[in-house]
Amino acid sequence: ILAKCYSASLALIGEPLIQVDPAKTAVTAQDVLLTHYHGGIALVGLKRHAEALQFFQLVIAAPTLVFNTIMVEAYKKWLLCGLIANKAVPVLPRYTATTVQRSSKGCAPAYVELGASFASRDLAKLQRTIATHAAVFEKDSNTGLVKQCATAFTKDCIQRLSRTYVTLSLVDIASAAGLSGAAEAEAQLLIMVDKGEIKAQIDRVKGMALFSGDADVFDSNEMKTVLDARLEQVVTLSHKLRDLHDDIAGDVAYVSKMVEKGDRSAGRWAGERAGAEDMAVI
Repeated sequence: ILAKCYSASLALIGEPLIQVDPAKTAVTAQDVLLTHYHGGIALVGLKRHAEALQFFQLVIAAPTLVFNTIMVEAYKKWLLCGLIANKAVPVLPRYTATTVQRSSKGCAPAYVELGASFASRDLAKLQRTIATHAAVFEKDSNTGLVKQCATAFTKDCIQRLSRTYVTLSLVDIASAAGLSGAAEAEAQLLIMVDKGEIKAQIDRVKGMALFSGDADVFDSNEMKTVLDARLEQVVTLSHKLRDLHDDIAGDVAYVSKMVEKGDRSAGRWAGERAGAEDMAVI
């Protein structure tokens, strides 16, 4: 990460971390959090924001009683990656620890305000928020991500226009997306077309853009290859989880603890029932 050679980390973070045995590896909970946190930073450096979002989410959704510093920093980058990748404020998973759910917004007010400004679809408000908290973003080394959020906001505006209009002038596009003029709007459109984010044609003589349907293509050989690879990953992960489930179900310590827990629950239920019967008699 310090050398900015982010691609060198792909061999390590490409494989999912499913189970760690502390007794055999001496790995601590902090090591696991830092592994996913640094993996997320490497993916951010590679502009793979959707994957980075998942890595940071693994940090903030880990079981905990304390919202520690690693989680706080991961939360900030998780929120920014959500805005860039999905053009929306991400939502914490339901299984996130109560401590994290209660403390997350209070620990990063500048980022929460940025997310609210982004969600308001008000470009002027977003720019004011970025300017107001510029020092905070700089201190957290997140200025680059915040700038990418602003770019994502512009792209989202253009994508919304492409879904609403068939033809639109470059001047109107520039006005809606907060660009300086028709020339910048044309340049932004060309970039997005080149990346496959939208489908559009530009009439430079009339200064118009012609939008043509969805940019997603699912009938190509490339997409088939991607889907096959993803399905293979899902099947492999399913087998690993099944093996892990079988190991836990057959573990003596786990079975004993569950039996003990069941006995306590049964005893408590019997006591409550007896108490209810006594009250009924009275």
